[in-house]
Amino acid sequence: MKFHKLALVFATALCVPFASAAQDFPSKPIRLVVPYSAGGGTDATARLLALKLADGLGRPVIVDNKPGGGGTIGADIVAKAAPDGYTVLFDAAPFAVNPALRKTPYEARKDFIPVSLVMTGPNILLVPKDAPYNDVKGFLAWGKANPGKLTFASAGTGTGQHLAGELFNVRTSVNLLHVPYKGGGPAIIDLLAGQVSSYFANAASAMPYIKSGQLKPLGVTTRTRSAILPSLPTLEEQGIRDYDVQEWAGVFVPAGTSPAVVARLAKEIAGAVRDPSFRERLESLGVAPAGTSPEEFKRFVDAELTRWAHIITTNNIKAE
Repeated sequence: MKFHKLALVFATALCVPFASAAQDFPSKPIRLVVPYSAGGGTDATARLLALKLADGLGRPVIVDNKPGGGGTIGADIVAKAAPDGYTVLFDAAPFAVNPALRKTPYEARKDFIPVSLVMTGPNILLVPKDAPYNDVKGFLAWGKANPGKLTFASAGTGTGQHLAGELFNVRTSVNLLHVPYKGGGPAIIDLLAGQVSSYFANAASAMPYIKSGQLKPLGVTTRTRSAILPSLPTLEEQGIRDYDVQEWAGVFVPAGTSPAVVARLAKEIAGAVRDPSFRERLESLGVAPAGTSPEEFKRFVDAELTRWAHIITTNNIKAE
């Protein structure tokens, strides 16, 4: 009996520092690592979230852009950080693409804990305003009549725009040539100039050019239509079967982070996403607020990792 009592006392003593640490979290500023350049859609969402989290947590949340390697450099920084909740990753769709596309210095499933999905949104297939087609059917017909002449730009290998184009190639008989750029800005510039045929832009970057009439939208990449362009059909509606690509972004922490810290971060993210002003800002960027539990986000990420690994392996998609 004495042994059991001593063991209980010892176990309780061990738990006290961890419980105390979780209750005291956060006691200093939090670093929110964004593995992409400043100024993009993911960065814009991260900065909006950082402001709301700072309010809820009572500590500054500092956005730290660490671009490179298609998002792997910033992700690796977080994977190797202390699992204390003070170094957090805000990543997007390439998180689920990179493990199948390139050798990563971390294991996506083992080295991170998903905390919450923050937003989702469609890509929009854009073409120059004077292109000789107004829908996907016309785009495909022109491509078949002019083999080898259709191209698609992306913000870089492994980005959502790249995989949207690759899946388009898989699901159709028209082979679009991939033209990667160092970011979405240069891709849009060349699309405006007619140097490339198409671009699967995220909604935030697409909308100003659609509204001004400078670029022409042919369809959205998600299975359901977008609330910001309800009259624009999906690619599936226009005959491309089993086509569903979405932009997304969410929060991860290093493996080993205390469940109490994970729960606190998830709670504050959920609170941010419920805030009307935050939702309005996200919706103005053309994306839908999410705010899931860690368990829901883990299931989502696992499904995305599995899906893209299958598509990339089956179709021998390579990083340039």
